[in-house]
Amino acid sequence: MDTFLFSEDLLEKGLIWRFKQAKQLDYAEDLISYEVTKAQEKKADRGGVKVISTSMATRERPFRTWPGTVTP
Repeated sequence: MDTFLFSEDLLEKGLIWRFKQAKQLDYAEDLISYEVTKAQEKKADRGGVKVISTSMATRERPFRTWPGTVTP
């Protein structure tokens, strides 16, 4: 299942201006409306929560490189 990360309104506006562009119709106002809505949504987005992937401190992590010698 596909999900869109922004609002359905933004998706709809994007589809409209791209459809008009493909059909060689005037899409300038639709593009401006899309860009304004996109900027507003980006500004309102506060981002995600910081994810910590390990409980060990950096200095306590095991050495994780190839133990052998790589030769061509």
